[in-house]
Amino acid sequence: MISTLLITHLLIKQIFCGSFQGNRTNLPNLKIRNGSDTADVEYWNNAKGNLIIPLLQSNLPNEELQNFQDNWFKTQKMSINYNLFEESATESYYNEQLLQACAQGASVDLDLDIIIMDATLVSAYKDCLIDLWAWDFNLGSGIDNIKLSNGVFDDQLVALPYETYNNIIIYNKVYLESHGFDEPPKSLVEMEEMVKFIQISERGAENYKVFGYGSGYADGDDMTGFAAELATSTNSIIISKDSNSSIATGDFRNAISMLLGWMNDQVIDPDDFKLTSSEAFEKFKLRQLIFLRSTPKQLLDMEDVPFDWSVTNLPGFNVTNLNGSYTGNLNGQYIGVYKYSKNPAAAVKAVNYFSSKGYQDVLTANKDFGKTYLTNPYRNSFSDESNCELFNELCPVYDNTITSLRPGHSTGTLYPNVSSIIRDGLMAIFDGTKDLNNGIDQMDDQIRILLKMPFRNSTSSIKPPHKPGKKPLKNLAEQALVLIIFVGVGLVAVMLYRQKLIVEKAKEELERLRVMESARLKKEGKQSADGASNDEKSTLLQ
Repeated sequence: MISTLLITHLLIKQIFCGSFQGNRTNLPNLKIRNGSDTADVEYWNNAKGNLIIPLLQSNLPNEELQNFQDNWFKTQKMSINYNLFEESATESYYNEQLLQACAQGASVDLDLDIIIMDATLVSAYKDCLIDLWAWDFNLGSGIDNIKLSNGVFDDQLVALPYETYNNIIIYNKVYLESHGFDEPPKSLVEMEEMVKFIQISERGAENYKVFGYGSGYADGDDMTGFAAELATSTNSIIISKDSNSSIATGDFRNAISMLLGWMNDQVIDPDDFKLTSSEAFEKFKLRQLIFLRSTPKQLLDMEDVPFDWSVTNLPGFNVTNLNGSYTGNLNGQYIGVYKYSKNPAAAVKAVNYFSSKGYQDVLTANKDFGKTYLTNPYRNSFSDESNCELFNELCPVYDNTITSLRPGHSTGTLYPNVSSIIRDGLMAIFDGTKDLNNGIDQMDDQIRILLKMPFRNSTSSIKPPHKPGKKPLKNLAEQALVLIIFVGVGLVAVMLYRQKLIVEKAKEELERLRVMESARLKKEGKQSADGASNDEKSTLLQ
């Protein structure tokens, strides 16, 4: 049933409605599209034979998914062979070897047809991948334009989404609902207000360990991904390809200023910037984080979380920035055809298959494949209920998420260097080593020098908050006043409660004495009295 559905999806003729111009044979400037003269326009019908795909063992599909793939390729008179690296091989080694082969080009007799690459490194591989639109201009039809653009360079489509997902925020529903919040925040300003309200209430109940927001900032380029989300949430960009826009020219510094304020007000624990993703998750499980920035893959490990939770995404800096939508960073892998493939027709057909809506629908919905956390790259995919059966919470989030991109598209092989500049620069601002404006300007200058881009013609700055870790007197006075109020209310409540217990105890004792006195008088044959003597009552009530 699934195979029939998939083949049906693949054979449906799609109409390309994206924002990219040109056609199969010509670029938008009317120049001949490279490779269009030798491309087999009948590749779908003519393709056959074996394909070689190098792969890290950690990225190898599970047995169920491999069987599913093999069955489809057999119906097409094709086969795939995953050429696995050694088990100890890292992602860096994998990229180093393949990029080295790309640099040597046709001079190396290499059995390689398809390259699967990290979403941030497509620009590093672009020169050794064919232009897929020279073969079929319908490729990519229906894919979200931002995700499609990650594989487009100079109007040439070199790679398509293979297995992708967006960052999400997992939040503690109990904290929100028990404090009167029915839904997650719609802006960063609203998130700050929400966290502060919850913290004041919780600290009044002597819970001093709860903080608002955390992530695995110490993992790889997680800080760069977070920076990309902040840039999108403020309608900014880390660095544009034409260098006219960057983190130093937009509202990005306003978002960083807000984060500094969060640190000063303990909305964020400054030490959390040193956490790995696993450490941040443990803190979340211990109810010490309200909002946890993570990946959908984390949802596979949520069974032992001892409270109700849900998912959302990073909102805009204010409500109007993203028009009520949210942003999540693009992660995962893209797929393209090696320029010197010995079987290009079959390779293009395979890439068409792996990136098709039919395959992506099955991949993200079939629990047996272990890929249910992936984000279907096609527009409005999560309005389809069949894609929402496993993680219902994800569907409205994905359906309302604007994808943010790390600066890999404009940095090529230098992306790791740019990522290091961003991580080190932001950490220096957060720990107070550098002030806000100088720190951002220096990051911008370093990136431009590395990428050989011109410097900015003008500068901008904002008044930064106080230095991290040093709270101003006004802020301390406000916090002290709030604390005094909560302590005072608590003391009054305790006194009233104790007084209530004393009065109730006195009433019980009066009733006991009345019964005893009545019994004594009856025994002596005297008229029963209505209770203890006035002197006894007065003594008990004092």
